[in-house]
Amino acid sequence: MSQDWKPDTRPAIILALVALACTAATLAPPLAQWASYHDFADQRRILGIPNFLDVVSSIAILIAGGLGLFKGNTIAAGRALRPAYLVFFASIALVGIGSVYYHLAPSNSTLVWDRIPMAMAFMAFLALVIGEFISSRAGAI
Repeated sequence: MSQDWKPDTRPAIILALVALACTAATLAPPLAQWASYHDFADQRRILGIPNFLDVVSSIAILIAGGLGLFKGNTIAAGRALRPAYLVFFASIALVGIGSVYYHLAPSNSTLVWDRIPMAMAFMAFLALVIGEFISSRAGAI
């Protein structure tokens, strides 16, 4: 990147790239999910719970999101990025819930509840990276 660029142009460049990526994603054909995607290494039913280890490991993700929400209040207190931190940790907790739901009955229709919170977490994480390293104003949600 050239030294003579003004720092204020960086958020505009990022927004333009995001707009370009969104346009490309909108125009692209849908990607089919192959059927074997739902076949897991652990297909055991334990205590009446199908895919037991997949379901139980998802609970750890929920706990991590909850702890992040609890600690996030102190980490980002009084900062412009506090909402982004809270959305990120809430999304992680929702990933845990969505993952449990998906692994209990793996299918394309339940997979969406696993992936939507992931997309939310990725976007909050991107906002945090932008806010921490480029401009807190640009990264604020």
